[in-house]
Amino acid sequence: MEGWDRASSSYSYKRYEIIRDRMVADLLGTCVLRKDSTVLDIGCGNGSFSLSIAPHVKKVYAMDASKGMLSELTKAMERSRIGNIVPVECDWETGSIEGRYDVVMTSLCPPTNTPESLMKMESVSKGKCVYISSINESASTHVRIWNGLGKDYSFAGYNTQYPYEYLRGLGRDAVLRTYAQVNHIDVPYETALNDEIGRFSQYGRSGSEVRGIAENVLRPLCTDGRVIYDHEMKMGMLVWTPKITS
Repeated sequence: MEGWDRASSSYSYKRYEIIRDRMVADLLGTCVLRKDSTVLDIGCGNGSFSLSIAPHVKKVYAMDASKGMLSELTKAMERSRIGNIVPVECDWETGSIEGRYDVVMTSLCPPTNTPESLMKMESVSKGKCVYISSINESASTHVRIWNGLGKDYSFAGYNTQYPYEYLRGLGRDAVLRTYAQVNHIDVPYETALNDEIGRFSQYGRSGSEVRGIAENVLRPLCTDGRVIYDHEMKMGMLVWTPKITS
């Protein structure tokens, strides 16, 4: 959690903000989100989805275990003058969730990627569940650095197709939509290198451990001292109605 606290002030969602806006528009267009909805946003981070959803619903309970992320969310709320978001410091895996919500959602939060977590989402929802994750990013610089560290992280396990198939197998009315956003990367080499080192610090990896591998990945993409390439970000959004139990 210390890694996420350190990264909170610099964490950016610009690499998927177009996707996020399309997802929110779809949730509004299909009436998953309504003016009278209460929403639980699990692993909200610094508030990308919470801030986008809040103007369209009654209340958002933005939950995260990172104090740093919630602090950044609070600052963004104050800047935007948004008053219907309630920051909740809680670990989804171990915490006790009180009450039930019209919509229970999570985005890019690895701890929610288990059958047990999906069923826990259902247990606190009285309307809909929404699960958002990346789709296999095997060619990204991040994955290639993980490979250099000896980890075969293709992120295939986070592909939204897996929970989709699990929920359909349980007879849920799960609907899967996919989204893509192409980001043109053009930044100074040192900026790109420091960004990657900072990103891996979130997972407890030291700069000395990551630097050499990151350099080997980034140098082939470097022209005149700048790292330049196009990266396609792919994400999936899974929406379903939980099995209602008394």
